[in-house]
Amino acid sequence: MESPGNYGLKDQHIAFRWIKENIEYFGGDPNEVTIFGESAGAASVQYHMLNLENKGLFHRAISQSGSSLCMWSYQRNPRSVAFDFGAAAGIRTKNSKELMEKLRRVPVEVLKAATMRTMVLHSLSFINGMVFGPSIEPWHDHAFLTNKTHQLLLEGKFIKVPHLVGFNSEETSMAKQGLSLANPLLQIINFDRSVMVPADMNAGDNTEECGKEIWKFYTSNSKPRSEQYIDFVNDGYFFRPIIESARLIGREAPTYLYIFAYEGLIGRNAMGCRDVGDYKGMFMFMAESVYTHGLMYNVKLWM
Repeated sequence: MESPGNYGLKDQHIAFRWIKENIEYFGGDPNEVTIFGESAGAASVQYHMLNLENKGLFHRAISQSGSSLCMWSYQRNPRSVAFDFGAAAGIRTKNSKELMEKLRRVPVEVLKAATMRTMVLHSLSFINGMVFGPSIEPWHDHAFLTNKTHQLLLEGKFIKVPHLVGFNSEETSMAKQGLSLANPLLQIINFDRSVMVPADMNAGDNTEECGKEIWKFYTSNSKPRSEQYIDFVNDGYFFRPIIESARLIGREAPTYLYIFAYEGLIGRNAMGCRDVGDYKGMFMFMAESVYTHGLMYNVKLWM
């Protein structure tokens, strides 16, 4: 069998097992474990709920601003991405097992550079799937994901633990503060309405008509503005899939859906509730990022 993938999720599963076996030595309770993630981490939480091998390793789950049903949380062309990544790292092969063996011997600096090149190469398709995201594997012992997430939720094939899940009123308002980011996409949409059709809509041969209807709904057939495209992304790529996952999980497990929409009097130059306001302060090991500047000030606003 060639390399099946999903190694990141499998590493997390091993970490859960380690916590189960060792957390008592750090003052924790192995029977009171909560897993929690934001954005891609939120989707990861639900992916772990869908893997029955995790049963007993956690007892509650929190997903903030993400879901396993979000289109960006799933890679639809993993083989193409994997071999493009290998080529960027100087590896020429068409065998995924050989690819993995060679990648594990590549220096980390080469991997970092290859990562950036691969992300740029696949950047236009990012909105329909993270470049390095989960994928469906062929069935084998200890496979992490072998069926579509929506189907697994429909069939109740998930770990039934209390689940807190939700989103913010303006998930992509960060982009609203730099609306030029959306302008290239608007130029593409002007020529091809089908670009607006989400990959999970299964529109078949009707993508052009579907795209026109979506265009009409958000623009009233007027000249599109960046703000309208951001609203479209909020609805299709956050709100809709998160609500649907809460609905399906809530049929069989205690589920709590929230919408964070508070706008205070301080910091009005930031538009809307763009993400979980305090989670960056909880993780003191965070690397430098776009959030680092003013981090302590933002945390104080939440105190």
